[in-house]
Amino acid sequence: MYPSLRWVFGEVFSGKGPPPRPVIFIIITWNIIMHPRRTSWSKILIVLFILCLFSVVPLAILSYTNKPTFSDGNYDFIRDEGRHIRISGQHAYNFDSIINQDAAVTQWSFSQIDGGQRDGLPKPKCPAELLLLILVTSSPENKEIRNTIRNTWASIQGSPGHKYKTVFLIGETPDYDLNIAVNREIQTYGDIVKGAYLDTYRNLTYKVLHGFHWASTSCLSQYYLKTDDDCFINTMYLPKFLVSHNKKSEKLYVGNVFSEKQKRQVIRNTDNRWYVPKSHYAPDYYPKYASGTGYITSHDVLHDIIETSQTVPPFPNEDAYIGVLVDKINISPMNSFRFTFHNTKWSTCNFRYLFQVHQVNSTQLMEMFNMVKKSQTMCGNEKLITSWN
Repeated sequence: MYPSLRWVFGEVFSGKGPPPRPVIFIIITWNIIMHPRRTSWSKILIVLFILCLFSVVPLAILSYTNKPTFSDGNYDFIRDEGRHIRISGQHAYNFDSIINQDAAVTQWSFSQIDGGQRDGLPKPKCPAELLLLILVTSSPENKEIRNTIRNTWASIQGSPGHKYKTVFLIGETPDYDLNIAVNREIQTYGDIVKGAYLDTYRNLTYKVLHGFHWASTSCLSQYYLKTDDDCFINTMYLPKFLVSHNKKSEKLYVGNVFSEKQKRQVIRNTDNRWYVPKSHYAPDYYPKYASGTGYITSHDVLHDIIETSQTVPPFPNEDAYIGVLVDKINISPMNSFRFTFHNTKWSTCNFRYLFQVHQVNSTQLMEMFNMVKKSQTMCGNEKLITSWN
């Protein structure tokens, strides 16, 4: 055996693992070329075969394993319309693949987007007599900001009668390593509800519906707050407000409401991320609805949203779709400026008023959390607002 080949096998059997593939290819090719008993043609053919073995075959396998695979049986309509992919041998529902299609979703069920937490992965446990469940939409790669949330506004332990819980909503990703990382995070923290849908912006509707369905069956609460992971939630004041000052414990749907007609126009431009074709939603304007950055519903409204969603085909504009469902059940949205669209230079005492702030990064989350704590002593002389506005 040539010394170079002896070194390759020595690396493998020493426990260090094989050298990089290009190194192995070069060493084997060199040993073939230098072999005195082989003809030129045989050397060329052997080198080409090894090249194919080291490059073409792995690429073909990778291409095959990453190719969208459509299911059978209960998923025929998804297979026909190209909305179903397979990730790590499992099914993942995908709305993103029909952005430019006119075919509407005419039938679906929660069983198709459930099942993201397989193989014994724990689902969040909810305490009894929960006042507020906070559902946070998050992307698989946003672990840093989830950890910041866990260490800031989600870290406060609600007192008896003021209990709240924070849960993150996440979908599947084709990135194998990232899926493994999310699964580890689920096992570590136990605060993630993972759905069997591809985690894309266009799939936010399914993410929210999946979270609502899980909440209505597995985590009963008096109120539910839906928000995003780039938002700050004032958990030091909001639970107390709901107990002491909220006068609408039923039929509640409150947030920063889009009231102006021009802001509720349905976008038909296929290049826009909020594009919705007429086949999905025929009217030219949505009813009034609360921004998806933060809104609260009472338990009865959440239950009715889940029921109504089975008769209203979903479309990929999450907060507008929820607004359509709420309109179907004859609930009027309540506007509150305590839910903000934008992050400006808020003062410490502003946080005796604000419930939610949008467009916040990890550093700002820490700053706002400290401002809320300071506001309890610094702003004691300022009048505490006891209404939604």
